Amino acid sequence: MTVERLTDQTEFIVANMELLIDTAGLDVDDLMAGDDELIAGQGGPFIELQGDGRPAGRLKAKLQNLENRLAYSDSLQTVIKKMPFAPPLHGYYVTSKFGKRRDPMNRKWSQHYGLDFGSSPRAKIYVTAPGKVIFAGWKGSFGKMIEIDHGAGIRTRYGHLSKIVVKKGQAVSFGDKIGVIGSTGRSTGKHLHYEILFRDKGLDPMKFIKAGRYVFKE
Repeated sequence: MTVERLTDQTEFIVANMELLIDTAGLDVDDLMAGDDELIAGQGGPFIELQGDGRPAGRLKAKLQNLENRLAYSDSLQTVIKKMPFAPPLHGYYVTSKFGKRRDPMNRKWSQHYGLDFGSSPRAKIYVTAPGKVIFAGWKGSFGKMIEIDHGAGIRTRYGHLSKIVVKKGQAVSFGDKIGVIGSTGRSTGKHLHYEILFRDKGLDPMKFIKAGRYVFKE
């Protein structure tokens, strides 16, 4: 039956989107609850609506189930479009991972809330998801830094830049050039310090990049 086939297809798409969000290290319900564009947060297991046993009643229930899942699928797509799955450089290598590390200056154990990328000396930095610039300037040990709000509680930071080419309040699209790699602030050499935050909590950007490999493969 066409309605059943469409429902199965929608369920398959929903499952893949939920897996993508989970792979990035986020909870689906938390992410959707943080998005102001969605009318209301919803969650819980999918329990199919049952009809009254009559053919017309069963069809109506199946159509309602399909409508509900399509609406949920649309909501998932809305938040996924705001997630920074791409790397901020076209060519890079990781010089310091997210998490516990020896501080590069004093060699004491510390917590690193981002990824450090090495690249070519004049490598361009690109925005990893559409959003709005909420900071562009000097930020203490970050040096020249850009912070972008992507919505749904997600923000990204790009630190130690040698040059900034965007301004606070500017809307940016995925892939826009926003700066040039550098060594400003507390830095041992040219690199990009890149952070992803969800509701002010630092997340591992490599999880997003790995999840994004499936997105950009399709």
